[in-house]
Amino acid sequence: MKRTTILLCTLALFALQSSTPKPDSSFRPGKDYALFFAINDYDQWQDLTQPISDVESIAKDLRDLYGFETEIVRNPDRTTILTTIEKYRAKTYAADAQLLIFFSGHGDFNESTKQGYFIPKGGVKIDTFGDTYIEYESLKRRITSLPCNHIMLALDACYSGTADEGIAMRGDPGKRPGASADAQRQQYISSSLQYKSRFMLTSGAKVRTPDKSAFVAKFLETLRSQGGSDGLVNSSELFGSLTTAVPRPVISSFGDHEPGAEFLFIGKNIPSSAAIVPDRPAVQPDAAVAQGGLKEETEKDMVLIEAGSYRFGKVQLQPITSDVKVLDSNGSHYEKRTTPPDSSFLVKLDAFYLSKFEVTQGLWKKVMGGYPTELKFKGCDKCPVENVSWEDAQLFIRALNTQTGQKYRLPTEFEWEFAARCGNKHPDCKCIEELDLKDLGWYKSNSGDRTHPVGEKQPSQLGLYDMAGNVKEWCSSRMDIRYYEDCRKAGKVEDPQGPLAGKNRVRRGGAYDSKDWQTGAIEIGWAKSDARDTDTGFRLARSK
Repeated sequence: MKRTTILLCTLALFALQSSTPKPDSSFRPGKDYALFFAINDYDQWQDLTQPISDVESIAKDLRDLYGFETEIVRNPDRTTILTTIEKYRAKTYAADAQLLIFFSGHGDFNESTKQGYFIPKGGVKIDTFGDTYIEYESLKRRITSLPCNHIMLALDACYSGTADEGIAMRGDPGKRPGASADAQRQQYISSSLQYKSRFMLTSGAKVRTPDKSAFVAKFLETLRSQGGSDGLVNSSELFGSLTTAVPRPVISSFGDHEPGAEFLFIGKNIPSSAAIVPDRPAVQPDAAVAQGGLKEETEKDMVLIEAGSYRFGKVQLQPITSDVKVLDSNGSHYEKRTTPPDSSFLVKLDAFYLSKFEVTQGLWKKVMGGYPTELKFKGCDKCPVENVSWEDAQLFIRALNTQTGQKYRLPTEFEWEFAARCGNKHPDCKCIEELDLKDLGWYKSNSGDRTHPVGEKQPSQLGLYDMAGNVKEWCSSRMDIRYYEDCRKAGKVEDPQGPLAGKNRVRRGGAYDSKDWQTGAIEIGWAKSDARDTDTGFRLARSK
């Protein structure tokens, strides 16, 4: 049996579902708790120097800055750890209470069985069956079943990715309201904690990490920022900061995690006039960029699309002569748009940048520290990332922006179609669907029923690749049929950002499994923001 010794810090964060917001200071009656297990002194394993001091620092910040009630269990054995967790199972938690659990100490990984373990005090050096250890999977099951609605488990460890092969994290924290009143702050907190969360962070995959933890340092750095003027640290800020640690952490979910879930550190003694500001990078951009050429790598592929206007819905397709609507096995819809010219409407757009290529598996790994959990076509770093939800794309973009200091985003639906129609740079440009598809994209007739490396087909006249097929692409826009009807009646678009209502998000373009007539730029699809399909990915955009 091959075994690998590892150093482990395990972090589990728990936040509970919020109750209906109330416009007074008692809108969060529940306490926030933090439970720490830290082991410096071992019987058979090499003693450590950092775990106890690490958790003492984090516990102090949580008490002083965020009002957590903390408990530190120093040098516990296996029975003490399990008994203490069960003590927290017996607690009664208010609907908005939060619980944080932090493990720090040695660990072990069994290469033969692919099982990882936390090593309590008293764990023997060579334990063939792991009887004196705590198996990660068992620990996760025990944690996820605690009576807390929101759970986030983070592992700061050598080979910590062995605790869970998944790295794709669901959950969209949403936008913060633009008001400064205390009632608006309360509303943001309450609305952000609606869904059950089971987040997990690991400090790396199967790599070694030092006793002095960069993961812990970044975690403390984020706590001590106190979230800026609004006194809130949300999940995207925490994750964005942690992903700048070396080795790069991996983000995932486990258990019964729900889409849209959030976790907040809510600062103490914040004035009622504190501003609620948009999401921001949790670290200084220059520090993130200094870690490598990620900014240069992404920027070199951005194509400037000049400002202009076009008529949305004008182009008709052949051989389809009527609208075709399909409900696929995942409940996702797509529509073949054949709207006559007199029903189209004018769209005016500012200049923007759009990536030449769809986001690849290789770029995803560089930013997120590993591949998506449900990736189908593995082993091809130059192939587009797929089987990622709209929410997954948002998490990737937030992490990328933190690491590069840029403001990447998904294109709006109008931007995507404008670029697919060559914008205004080539007034005589033929739309993608009017050209020879086999030269431009991968679709059912030529793909071999799989994705292919980006950029292997011919580009459009704007220098954009694979917009006619490889994977469908998420857009930032929502799908609201009434919005389009109103635009057609008015003959123009008032807000080029698109609809503000609508539960589903737009997907554009064809894919490797699309029929020939589905690969054109006019195909419009939509799905829930947490939906994952093996034929769906995305590309990056940026405002000028």
